[in-house]
Amino acid sequence: MPLLVGAAGLTPEPQTTLARLVAFVEAIGRRSVYLALLVENPLALSQLVKLCSASEWIARYLNQHPILLDELMDAVSLYAPLTREALAAELQSRLARLPVDDLEAQMEALREFRNGHVLRVAAADVGPGLTPDEIGRHLGHIAEVIVAQALTLAHDDLVLKHGHPTLVQDGESISPGFAVIAYGKLGSLELVTPPTST
Repeated sequence: MPLLVGAAGLTPEPQTTLARLVAFVEAIGRRSVYLALLVENPLALSQLVKLCSASEWIARYLNQHPILLDELMDAVSLYAPLTREALAAELQSRLARLPVDDLEAQMEALREFRNGHVLRVAAADVGPGLTPDEIGRHLGHIAEVIVAQALTLAHDDLVLKHGHPTLVQDGESISPGFAVIAYGKLGSLELVTPPTST
């Protein structure tokens, strides 16, 4: 707490920042590993203070997902959202380390991947700054990569449990596909492409 109080005192709105930091400490209070991480890593502590000072949303997000403290240890990548291709490659690499039949671990990896990269977009927005179009594009890429990978995982799990699905159509055996139907902002491409002006 002395470290947080001192750091909060250097921000533009010390009382607001300190209130957000206290809420964070209350959220992680029973997890000594997170407290130790902050004490032992001044960079992570400074990034936590910076982000909580800049955004109430980020402060609440970190309260809900304290595992994201690891993301604060690399300030370069924290403020640099990845391209769609780099996102896909990173997710593939994470999943390749997991057993192919452990769907629960794979789903947890998808959640952690999503949470970490959404934090990066938010940090880049309050750090160097992003336009609304850039934010939408980055969030769209995260969503697309996760949906594509979730589709692959669902297909592979189905094949593992039940074999390759087949369908007889006009006397011929064919392999049916999967469909993903996007709606809301992803379905209308509001996350991916900026609206055209008329």
